Amino acid sequence: MEGEIVTMSGNGVFMRLPSQLRPNTRITLRVSLPTEITRIPLQLLCQARVVGQMGAKTYPFGIGAIIDDYQIRPVRRHNGA
Repeated sequence: MEGEIVTMSGNGVFMRLPSQLRPNTRITLRVSLPTEITRIPLQLLCQARVVGQMGAKTYPFGIGAIIDDYQIRPVRRHNGA
């Protein structure tokens, strides 16, 4: 499922999703970091868990999640040959 990150801090994230998630649901976030800052393509890979939600009767649904672990990885380039 894809969503839109609204705000992100060092230990949490608020995002909008097309469907609801229950509290304590484990999620994986993949965020492409801006190459204007990193100079090389990097991806932030986070393991998080849902701690709350907003807009239970509206779309898109808003969820808050705590980031439990993360890694920064280089983006692999696929060779078109």
